[in-house]
Amino acid sequence: MVVIPTYVFAAATVEVKVDDDEFISRTVSTSVGSSVHWSRAAGSDGDHNIRQNGDHNIRQNNGIFASGAPTDGPINFTKTFSAGTFAYQCDVHGSSMSGTVKVKPKISAAPPGRPFTVTWASASTDTGAAFDVRYKVGSGTYRTWKNNTSALKGVFGTGGSPVNVRSGKNYTFQGRSQTSNTAVSGWSPVSSFKA
Repeated sequence: MVVIPTYVFAAATVEVKVDDDEFISRTVSTSVGSSVHWSRAAGSDGDHNIRQNGDHNIRQNNGIFASGAPTDGPINFTKTFSAGTFAYQCDVHGSSMSGTVKVKPKISAAPPGRPFTVTWASASTDTGAAFDVRYKVGSGTYRTWKNNTSALKGVFGTGGSPVNVRSGKNYTFQGRSQTSNTAVSGWSPVSSFKA
């Protein structure tokens, strides 16, 4: 009998401390399916909370996530992220107590000139139920690939859709997450793949 081990890889969790008038680890970069956990730093006081304040250049919104009303008690708040840039702040302190979570899409390896998979969310994501994904080839302009899709990933180049993947070309992707027409993240940092 041959036993083949099964490995389950847990997504990473990044810790952010809520301190007196600041978030410690103000800017966090992580991957799709990873979590960010906010907790009150030992010895801190004052009323604080965490609220994603959206990208007001795209749509006015009230945010994709919030920890609740400001409190001087314990803070224990976790979100599992999809692709996007998520600016957040404390309601009491506004932009003087703010931070950002940056999550770029994942791209799987593929043989040169072949279709490849782009992942912008995971089954455990709780920062969006619909997603927009855009791409560009080389130094060209961004074009929409997926708009308001509930899919978590897609195969780029299958059947020439949206374009035929060509060996030696560079493909760049960005994603953003949304819960409705009024709650949307900013565009993610870029992920690139050379076919």
